[in-house]
Amino acid sequence: KWTIHRGIWRKSDSPNRTGPSADENQSQGEGGGQCSNCGIHCTIMQHTPRGYLCNSCYQHWRRTGMQRPTSGPAGGKRGAPPGARHKRKPPRGMYINHDDLAAMASGQAGLQMLKAMERELDSLQRQ
Repeated sequence: KWTIHRGIWRKSDSPNRTGPSADENQSQGEGGGQCSNCGIHCTIMQHTPRGYLCNSCYQHWRRTGMQRPTSGPAGGKRGAPPGARHKRKPPRGMYINHDDLAAMASGQAGLQMLKAMERELDSLQRQ
């Protein structure tokens, strides 16, 4: 029976003459498996206290000391979610003035202004 090993046709009973054995490959981080963090199948794995990690997860763990997040906010090319890249504008007909924003941001004055606006809306709805 003939098999292909590293691109060379060989008889199945012939010894492997090129490279280290599979046991030596495993100790060097090669040999394949599933990443214990993200779960993808890789040919090169790194052994860590967290288990066997793929190269991406290993580099992140080595740099930050934390597991690489595998889910989270979907980021676009610049890190912002695709729908949040553009500056948000208020609805048509609504005008925001800087003084009102500053007043609303400053504690009790903001609450009083909101109550006054609610009273004004109630009176307009009753008409």
